[in-house]
Amino acid sequence: MGRPASGSIWERTTAAGVTYSARFKAYGRRRTVRLGSTQEGWDRRRAEEELAFILGQVRRGHWRNEDMPAEEVPEQAITFHEFASDWYDERRAEWAPATQAAYLAELRDHLLPFFADFRLGEIDVAAVDQYRAFKLSEARIGPAYINTTIAKLGTILDLALERELIERNPVRVNPRARRVRRVRKARPIYLDRAEQITALI
Repeated sequence: MGRPASGSIWERTTAAGVTYSARFKAYGRRRTVRLGSTQEGWDRRRAEEELAFILGQVRRGHWRNEDMPAEEVPEQAITFHEFASDWYDERRAEWAPATQAAYLAELRDHLLPFFADFRLGEIDVAAVDQYRAFKLSEARIGPAYINTTIAKLGTILDLALERELIERNPVRVNPRARRVRRVRKARPIYLDRAEQITALI
């Protein structure tokens, strides 16, 4: 992963009051965006909140400026494939070899074939539900293992949420509804008493 987006507030004092601007790096260049002045209702706190919002957009690849040339706008934000690969590489040293192999199988054989080209921000509740339905229709793995892979997706997206790359983790939205419901088999009925057999006849 690259360094988290960062920036600062620049204040300029004039006879008309203080003007606030946001300075930050986006898409390989330093940017300065005028926010507003005290006469326009701006203060330091509001400026810092706006900077935090802008940085969140930069991290997700959503920030745009009317003066930006088209070639400076990124074609896409980070994909699930890129982020999940970094997640695995960063943490694999913490896991036992068997755990490494299990997590790699969940990614390689199940999550990446479906989510690889999704931008992180495109993985919403509907996408998770579509994945669950697809794995059920595939009938390659059982409900318990499908739920295991969905749980792993949630773990990876938890980190994306912590790093402010996404606004919410869809796996954590009504989590019971995101999982495959396991149907309990009916318990067999045994006829072992004469009165039960008589009643059945």
